[in-house]
Amino acid sequence: MNTKKFLINEHSPPNKIWENRILNEETKRNLQATKDAVIVFDLHGKVIFLNESAIKYFPCPLSQTIGKPIGKLIPLNTIAQKRLFCKAMKYFFLASTGIPQQFHWVEEKGKHPIRAFNLIFNATVLNDEKVIITRFIDILQVKTFEWALWSLAKITNYGCINEVIDDITELASEVFRAEYAVVNLFDQETTHSISYFYQGKKEPNFTHALANTPCAQVRKEKKICHYNGNVRTKFPETQLFTDFNITSYLGGPLINSEDEVVGALVVMSARKFEVDSIYKTLFQLFIDRISLEIERLLAQRKLQFLASIPQQDPNPVIRIHSDGTFLYANQSGLEILHQWSMRNNKIPNELLKVCQRAQEQRKVIREEFTINHRIYLFTLVWIESFSQINIYAIDISELKWAQQKMRDLANFDTLTNVANREHFKRTFNHWLIDAKNNNEPLALLLIDLDNFKSVNDTFGHPIGDRLLKTVTRRISGCLRSSDFIARLGGDEFVVLLKIHQSYDIFKIAKKINQVLSSPFELGEYHIESSCSTGISFYPQDGVTTSELLKNADIAMYQAKKNGRNQFCLFSNVKHSSESKRRTIIKRSLKSADLATQLSINYQPQFDLQSKKIIGFEAFVRWYHPKEGLISPYEFIPLAEQTGAIYSIGYWVIQQALQDYQKTMQLVSDAKLSLNIALSQLNDHHFIEYLCENIHRFEVSNELIVLDLAEQISTIQYRHLDEHLQEIHKLGIQLSLDNYGSEHSSISRLLEVPINVVKIDQNFLHTLETQPRHRAFISGIIDLANKMELQVIQKGVESKSQNEVLKNLGCRYAQGFYYCPPLSLSQLKEFLTKYAILN
Repeated sequence: MNTKKFLINEHSPPNKIWENRILNEETKRNLQATKDAVIVFDLHGKVIFLNESAIKYFPCPLSQTIGKPIGKLIPLNTIAQKRLFCKAMKYFFLASTGIPQQFHWVEEKGKHPIRAFNLIFNATVLNDEKVIITRFIDILQVKTFEWALWSLAKITNYGCINEVIDDITELASEVFRAEYAVVNLFDQETTHSISYFYQGKKEPNFTHALANTPCAQVRKEKKICHYNGNVRTKFPETQLFTDFNITSYLGGPLINSEDEVVGALVVMSARKFEVDSIYKTLFQLFIDRISLEIERLLAQRKLQFLASIPQQDPNPVIRIHSDGTFLYANQSGLEILHQWSMRNNKIPNELLKVCQRAQEQRKVIREEFTINHRIYLFTLVWIESFSQINIYAIDISELKWAQQKMRDLANFDTLTNVANREHFKRTFNHWLIDAKNNNEPLALLLIDLDNFKSVNDTFGHPIGDRLLKTVTRRISGCLRSSDFIARLGGDEFVVLLKIHQSYDIFKIAKKINQVLSSPFELGEYHIESSCSTGISFYPQDGVTTSELLKNADIAMYQAKKNGRNQFCLFSNVKHSSESKRRTIIKRSLKSADLATQLSINYQPQFDLQSKKIIGFEAFVRWYHPKEGLISPYEFIPLAEQTGAIYSIGYWVIQQALQDYQKTMQLVSDAKLSLNIALSQLNDHHFIEYLCENIHRFEVSNELIVLDLAEQISTIQYRHLDEHLQEIHKLGIQLSLDNYGSEHSSISRLLEVPINVVKIDQNFLHTLETQPRHRAFISGIIDLANKMELQVIQKGVESKSQNEVLKNLGCRYAQGFYYCPPLSLSQLKEFLTKYAILN
């Protein structure tokens, strides 16, 4: 990548002239209407246009920005910024090949994200100039939330309680970028700070009156209070806000175990700060954690106060002689010892060992013990003058459970509550080490739901989520206590098994296939599903996590190819050329060079009476540099599985509309038909992208036809109805493809707002010899004509078929008899001859 050229090329035409030459006013208005920052670049990285949302990211005036290379406009002061810039440029130049690109630009201070964007690069042509439209989506909030959870989970309770509270207060100050962060404790009329940070630095604590302050409001309402830019107006009597120039306040109640408000966590600033649901959730986590620490702090203070009168202390207090003999315990101490099964005035062995350490080391020892499902922190103090050990215990169960919840967020899938991908990797690595040391075999089962994507696209993500939860429960019910299950993402699950007998593995895999093939009743929805499972074994199929996972993936796709709802061993497919080819295709679908290998062929559609061209159907073609021509029937299903269908679909839309504008639009009123996947129809971004490109290439909506698969079920059409109606209202035409196949139903013509019916070509082969087939096609034509739908017969290959269709009243058709699918250059030549003949 030539970043040097990108950085130093500053020779530019006059700003406004250049901008207006490439972008017309309507395009600029559309870009200005976008809430995200949008910048239009030429292929050398010079700024052509930026909308209002993007201006704030540049220090220099707008007049000095247009025409300048982006590398001269943004600060690149650190090595990290320069590295990010180089990576962004890599994706920028990849986007110029035609495949949209995404890149996360995240700048950090320490581990704290301070600037984060999702950059989306799209290449397009405006007024015959190829440009890169770049969208900046601010993801700082998401990255900050992730960092804050990670930081909060790292703060342990082993240090001094005040230090723990300080760490959380400082973290709150950083997360909310607030100049002031305070933890207060309340008495009747006063608030006392116990942790106070100003601009990230610890400051001396202070006291002030509670009356007529927002803290009093927090105490009264017992909930989070937020005053954004107006706290001085709301509380004019609070002189503190004027003295410190504070305009915004966010405070939440610290609540003890008796449900009393004992204090507040407060962040304040001279600037406004918005607090949405994500930040409010994070603030509540800070409050809950500090409340637990305050509970510990108050308990510790009570402990110190009651040390001379231990019988009144509600927390356990125990005294042990140096020989291990029980000397004394208050009521709580006696209860805890009896729960611990103390007999004959001797303390339990676990505690006795810690007492011996305290005596030997002559220092305070802290140790955690679990007693009767509660967790206690024991503080053991050796008293030299009495040759005894004093033990003070505090119940820290809630604190430990809160910490465990934080760890669960990092290790477990939040939807299904089983291990996530990272936890799986760590666990499997440990299993592999143990298996190697003990010479034990292992098995890995990779489970993928069949047609889950169709369920998600049809019924929506809430139903898909419910299905995944039920699937998890069913898989877990098939496993032994020693087995391990994780969700890798989407509809993929992995199960790890220690092998005692290989028959056990096959029995479990078969049982999983059986339980997942049983119908799922999810409220009003009856969903039938199944799974395909790939199995790899350690050590014969691999010795690392990545090898075994990859080989199980190959076996799983072989199971799908074998007919789905079954399992397959990697040892049975590892020499299969088909699996290798599928792996190559999947890897190539993710390649940045994919756009250079794709092309589109166009097949004209004809009026059988006038012999005029009435439209063109676009067919995507992929010529792989090593595998040669790959059929759409082979790569489109894999593209849908890998998610590459979206980038391919976007590329086809842009390329086909560009070709149409330059070539096919010359044929009067000719329409352009595009084949659309179900997942694209259920994506609002697809509709937006389609409309943007239709407008960009100045094509009328009425000349675009979207071909829908007739095989989609009735219930799928019902769930897509909103999007189909939206497309229909835009004037874009809808076509029902391959009508007359085994899945066809007349009701489909009534359910979908279609304009065109394309008759499946399978009947054409017997059209001349089977009267019933002729009658069937004639019936479809008559019905469609009465419903004022255009009918196009696909796949016409002979003169005799053409004549029969004309006699049956079919007016429009396409097929090799008239013209095969042509490349763009072939189409131009064909249209030149067509124009001469007509």
